[in-house]
Amino acid sequence: RDSPKSEVCAFLQEAGLDDGTFDAVVAQEDVRNVLPHSEALLLAVTEMGLEPANVLVVCDSDGSLRSGGAADMATAAVTSGLSRADDFSNADLLLTSPDELAEWL
Repeated sequence: RDSPKSEVCAFLQEAGLDDGTFDAVVAQEDVRNVLPHSEALLLAVTEMGLEPANVLVVCDSDGSLRSGGAADMATAAVTSGLSRADDFSNADLLLTSPDELAEWL
C-alpha cells in the first residue's frame, strides 16, 4: 500500500532510520501516479542524482517489480512473507529472504 509521507517518516523514526540513512524519501503525495507506476522510483532516483540504469530496486511485490522494470532499473525480488504468491518471474535476481539479499550485496 502507498502511505502518506507522515506515516513513512514516523515509521523511519520509530525504526531509528530517520538519521539520514536514506538519500530520498518519496511518498504518495509526492507523485501523481502510485505503484505499479514508476513515477515514485524515478523521482527518488532523480533526487539522488542517479541514472535508472545504475539502480537496483529491491521488490517485495509484483507491483514494485513491474515499476522497477518499467523504469529500466535492475530488480531483485525477495519472496518472503505475503509476497510468496506474487509473480516474480521477470526479476533480474530472485531471493528467498532479506538475509540472502544482504549476502548478495
